Amino acid sequence: METKNFVRTACGVEVRKWCASCQNKCVDAEDKRSCALTGLSVKKTDVCRYWVMDSAFEKVKMSQGKIKRRAYLMYVEVVRREEDEGIEQGIFTEKDRKPIEVLRQEFIEKYGSIYG
Repeated sequence: METKNFVRTACGVEVRKWCASCQNKCVDAEDKRSCALTGLSVKKTDVCRYWVMDSAFEKVKMSQGKIKRRAYLMYVEVVRREEDEGIEQGIFTEKDRKPIEVLRQEFIEKYGSIYG
């Protein structure tokens, strides 16, 4: 098995070729991995000839030379989705949206650095 191959995204960010960065990975609620193509149980460090970069990794961008943690990006996405739902239901208005600086600070206080 290969474990040291890297590829670059369109933004020039190096992504390691392994199951953790593959579009075909499936992770269940208990964090057990399997391959959507083969159905086999896999480890995050495994890689096979069916590897295709996960679209989330293709979109990774750099900020001040650092890659933002996926957990941070997901945190922002969840908060924004909740705000959108609140606006649709008439609970919030656009003015009630938290500035990104506030979201960043909340994340740092709860989980640490936003950078990977």
